[in-house]
Amino acid sequence: MQPANQLNPDAPLRSILRSMPGSPTDRIGLLCSLAGLDRTSLAAAVGVHYVTLSRVVNGHTDDPGVRARIADRLGVTVEDIWPPSPAAAGARA
Repeated sequence: MQPANQLNPDAPLRSILRSMPGSPTDRIGLLCSLAGLDRTSLAAAVGVHYVTLSRVVNGHTDDPGVRARIADRLGVTVEDIWPPSPAAAGARA
């Protein structure tokens, strides 16, 4: 019998996202491409203006609610797109 994570089709994608170099912008770009969405469609799907989406994705605005809706719409977790910084991870330990 296969381990449960090998039966989950999202597990390989999540592993790739967490290990890939790049920014949240890069991760969201990849996820949008896989989902057949452009940024305007993603903004509409999460209920924000395109400018708001851009500001959150590019790190100019920290809005946990919008981040959660983006991740949910793209089928991943917030941490898959915005991994915690090593300093923040150490502070939680």
